[in-house]
Amino acid sequence: MGSEARYNHLLTTRESRTLNISFYTPSESRTTTVGYGNAGFNMVTSLQALGHKVPFDDPTCPVQICFSNPYNYKFYPGQYKIGYTPWESTHVPASWVDNMNKCDEIWATSEWVRDVYVANNVKPPVYIYEHGIDSRWQPTLRTPGQVTKFLHIGEPALRKGGQMTLDAFRDSFGDRTDVHLTFKVYYQHHLRTYSDTAFQNAANAYNNVTIINQTMNDTELVALYAEHDVMVYPTYGEGFGFIPLQALATGMPVISTYDWAPYAKYLSPLAVKSRPDRSIWSVHPGDVYYPNYENLKSRMKDFQSEAASYHKIFYDQAPQVIAEYDWLTKTEQAFSHIVERFTDN
Repeated sequence: MGSEARYNHLLTTRESRTLNISFYTPSESRTTTVGYGNAGFNMVTSLQALGHKVPFDDPTCPVQICFSNPYNYKFYPGQYKIGYTPWESTHVPASWVDNMNKCDEIWATSEWVRDVYVANNVKPPVYIYEHGIDSRWQPTLRTPGQVTKFLHIGEPALRKGGQMTLDAFRDSFGDRTDVHLTFKVYYQHHLRTYSDTAFQNAANAYNNVTIINQTMNDTELVALYAEHDVMVYPTYGEGFGFIPLQALATGMPVISTYDWAPYAKYLSPLAVKSRPDRSIWSVHPGDVYYPNYENLKSRMKDFQSEAASYHKIFYDQAPQVIAEYDWLTKTEQAFSHIVERFTDN
């Protein structure tokens, strides 16, 4: 059954199970150019496709789901309170835990995140609502060209390993012209190179490295993925990780850490080893996963020498990625017990 037919079928068969579910997220999380906004938009539209009414921040709804950091949770008297938050390290701030413990339920974006919440004394039941992949991300069969094109997305977020990607690329390939690394950054970046005894901005430092800081629309971003051979993403941890999943859905090989990933099985062909250790970032206290630098370089070299084989491996698994991470299915599963509780059978 196609997606449109399935939506219509669900609307028909579940008409008697319509629920008013209020959705809240703070203003800074309402743009689809960031992960929170992308996930929130797809959550709401999936609920609507399932036949539910989803007003924004409506005190008359019996249920409100707050998709935000816990200090931004917002509820009204008498509502069933669901707090939904991704997280990236092993320690949850005490003030967050206090707000989470005022909820009726807490939702996490992966088993790893759920286990972190439970270990940090979050008392309400903790459920898992993984994100999905929307229909713009479709498989593209890549073929090796004269230049192997590496892509990193995530700067200026230091946690996503942009500097390590640059260093590993340069250590592995130097000034070779048969490889190229592109960084798509979010307006700015922290990439640096060491030259003439001083650190300097890496922009324009190398002939085989490009940094793109212009805003891209959806079509341009999908095209950027399609134009490159492999995503390099040595992240120290993700609450969910849209960027690798988007790449996987297009059949793009991904070189990434995996211990945090709900979809780790799809990363295994080029997975990067990591070790848990104390975070250096105050915004993410506790432990994160430090990528193994030598293993990262090895993966990049392996890909460059066997690109055609990896293209096929990742292309062949892309339909399974898309099927497993269908937004409608994930949303229906996550909200099923809420619908059961607040609607008549």
